Amino acid sequence: MAKTAVSVVFGDYEFTSEDIREASVVEEFDPMAITLPISTCDLLLYTEDADFSIMNPFRKFLNFRKKQPLSIYEIINGKKELIGLYFLDAWENTSTTLVELRCVDQIGLLDMLPYDGGIWLTPISVSELIGQFSVDTGIQFQIDPDIENEQITGWIPICTYREALQQICFAIGAYALTPRQAGFIKIARLASEHGVVTQGIRSGIAKTGQLRVWQRRWRPAQWELTREAYRFDASQIGTGSPITQRPFVSGIEVTAHNYSLGDEEKDLFDGVLPVGTHKIVFSEPMHSLNVSGGTIDESGANHAFVTVAVEGNVSLTGKVYVVSKNLFSKYISGNGNDDKESIPTIKDATLVNNANAAEVAKRIFDYYQIRLEKRMKLFAPEAAVGDEVFIAVESDQEIRGYIERMEVNLAGGFIAETVVSGDVLILSRDRYAGVCATGQSNVLQYRFRSGIDNQ
Repeated sequence: MAKTAVSVVFGDYEFTSEDIREASVVEEFDPMAITLPISTCDLLLYTEDADFSIMNPFRKFLNFRKKQPLSIYEIINGKKELIGLYFLDAWENTSTTLVELRCVDQIGLLDMLPYDGGIWLTPISVSELIGQFSVDTGIQFQIDPDIENEQITGWIPICTYREALQQICFAIGAYALTPRQAGFIKIARLASEHGVVTQGIRSGIAKTGQLRVWQRRWRPAQWELTREAYRFDASQIGTGSPITQRPFVSGIEVTAHNYSLGDEEKDLFDGVLPVGTHKIVFSEPMHSLNVSGGTIDESGANHAFVTVAVEGNVSLTGKVYVVSKNLFSKYISGNGNDDKESIPTIKDATLVNNANAAEVAKRIFDYYQIRLEKRMKLFAPEAAVGDEVFIAVESDQEIRGYIERMEVNLAGGFIAETVVSGDVLILSRDRYAGVCATGQSNVLQYRFRSGIDNQ
């Protein structure tokens, strides 16, 4: 039996297993970025240190606040492994000696940060756009070389950085992953020729001028060409691990958005403003702005900062962007679009246009056809969310899929409640002529035998 322990590093202070009453993480990712899940960490810490008392006005951690970083480690047979970088979301003293922390990952941090959006009629590369996100937020991203030069066109409205990142990933067929990454958000595709990013970490405080949310200096990532897939047999999986089917999806419909400059002029603001700088937000993307009664200091497709030197009436106008919308779809052959209840519709992906909508519809349709879901208890410290796995099931078959969710009890032996989505992998089969015998399961149209190549 492996010996496990947990460690929490907050600034210069480290909590060890003797101090940690409860510790768990919920790690998630969406392979298609249909959503952008937030991974979370919950901690219950024991401490008699007055610095952690909420009632102590002189405590060292007086600046405990949202977005403060902390690093979570699991020590397995003496080897210390980084679980992830998390940020404080809520904190309370449940007693004089117990401190409860609720933390989120970098995607959760992005959800706290507002983004002004923008519009790109001329293509912009993924690396340039996400690189600007890193400058704006102080969060590190590592982008798979296969997709860093993918081109983006379209509009992102005012939203959070998390919502903007989801739009980008969805449009290019990438996912965003934080669990077990060394303090960065990994952007990649499942079908990439490259593997998992590995990144070193070294201790130390932030240099002068470095964003304080990091408290670390990071070395550049090194991409591995291969990533080992993990195989699990019945002896490694806890009892009571069912296989279920996800809802049937017979098709997918995606709305493409195509933007161009328009000539229609609209009033964006008309009213009295006091002296100062004011942010005016638009309900739709605009261009060719004009103002009277003030000056435009900075503007984008969704907003303008107007400075007023003398209180008075301010009028702001602009011209609209014209958007044309087209429907792209993919259905099961012969099904058409009759069964609307089993056909998801995606209407608000504003970086999807005529150039990429057909590919997006096919990709999402293919993903929805992967319907098996395996839930199991697992002790496998080497496996993580996003990894490809092969799980032995009955009839000498395997499920091939990806780990989409792990709920890990860090303080209780590193047992993970794991969810894998995948499909049956027919490694080998022995064909035989004829139809199924009366009463034989339709899924066994072939007899399966190990060690025989597909024919």
